[in-house]
Amino acid sequence: GMWLEFRRVLFRSLIAAGIKRVVIFSDYHDTLAEEFFAAAKVELVRLPMPEKTIKYDLESYTSAKKKNQ
Repeated sequence: GMWLEFRRVLFRSLIAAGIKRVVIFSDYHDTLAEEFFAAAKVELVRLPMPEKTIKYDLESYTSAKKKNQ
């Protein structure tokens, strides 16, 4: 269908642009993408999904400290 053709155009565009490496955050396997990239010798790297919670320490940022401390 239309989604399949869109993906084909997207993969061809990436390959035509000279992309040599694609990095994704996913365990999802897209066989069509794997086939296109393998044929074009584009490296496909999967990284584990990062945590959904962002952790930061405001005490370590001077811009976040209250004035007159």
